[in-house]
Amino acid sequence: MENNQPNNNQENSNSNEQLNSFTTTNNNQDGQHGGKETNQEKFIVNYTTVMAGLSYLGPLVLIPILTNRDKPFILFHIKQGLVLLSIYLIGGFLLMIVKPLLIILQIGLFIFAIIGILNVLQQKEEGLPFIGKFANHIKL
Repeated sequence: MENNQPNNNQENSNSNEQLNSFTTTNNNQDGQHGGKETNQEKFIVNYTTVMAGLSYLGPLVLIPILTNRDKPFILFHIKQGLVLLSIYLIGGFLLMIVKPLLIILQIGLFIFAIIGILNVLQQKEEGLPFIGKFANHIKL
């Protein structure tokens, strides 16, 4: 990875805007292109990209919402971050509701298993409540 720091002679007048930039280069090693540069990715890290990136870090989306809603690039990522946060919160809320229901279901299934074992020990062929109806439809 090659690291290109901004030259002091070419400093941007807005030092907050340009924090750091670097370029990564992937060279083709199989000899097909003579080892020449085949793919170049540029990552620019500045105030705008940091603020846009905060949009995807849950509650930290509030920082760009309160400070940088006037920039279209940041606003685009704020909107996506808000949707992501909303889905995360709704999913967490649903999990809080569903998890206790799953625990109750597991306890109920354990009770049915005990009833089934007691029926076996008593040499009975009685269907379990609710489950017996479905078991009658299985052809073996």
